[in-house]
Amino acid sequence: MVKYVRPSTTNNEESFKYRGTRRYIKNNLFTKVGMDKNNPYKYEITKYFYTALNIPSKIEKVNESNWIRFVGVATDEGKVAFGRKDILISWRGTETITEFYDDSNRSLVQPTKILAENMDNIIVDGGFYSIYNSLNEALDFNRITSTGDQVQINFFLFFEEVTRLLKLYNKEEVSITVTGHSLGASLATLCAVDTVVNQINKEFPVTTFVFVCH
Repeated sequence: MVKYVRPSTTNNEESFKYRGTRRYIKNNLFTKVGMDKNNPYKYEITKYFYTALNIPSKIEKVNESNWIRFVGVATDEGKVAFGRKDILISWRGTETITEFYDDSNRSLVQPTKILAENMDNIIVDGGFYSIYNSLNEALDFNRITSTGDQVQINFFLFFEEVTRLLKLYNKEEVSITVTGHSLGASLATLCAVDTVVNQINKEFPVTTFVFVCH
């Protein structure tokens, strides 16, 4: 079973100082949400990622910089079940008021940061594209890079964490899986296209599993 980021893994308690951050550390997320029971397809999370939303707001800055995705890789046990070393990019669904705001943006735009050229008749949902590429320099978690840029430092450069894992397991059979739920399904679709168009995956196959896509 492919693991996507569940809403329960984000800490959205209003009294919590760091609202919007991940609820669990990387080493025990799957255990805490019960996704490791009777499941031979095991992953270990290697890195968490955050996003910022660029809309006018009086919400404290940490509320606008929210945990949204992780990158993981199949464990040795998971590799046996898969038959290969799978790299997983998993996106969570809509969680915050500001994300609902961007979700409602139904304008259509060209994905210029993903497709630098050959974009004739290619348009995507403006709200989801905005979240994928959002950057707010005032936010601690996103001071340097946007969501897309955190894995992809520039749309012509390699996905940093995915590339590191590809190099680490370059002598093994590797695949890349991108998954997400709700908002995450749309972001996973953009991310998968980004991965392939900019040849981050090299010769390795990329598969997308999305749930309740907008």
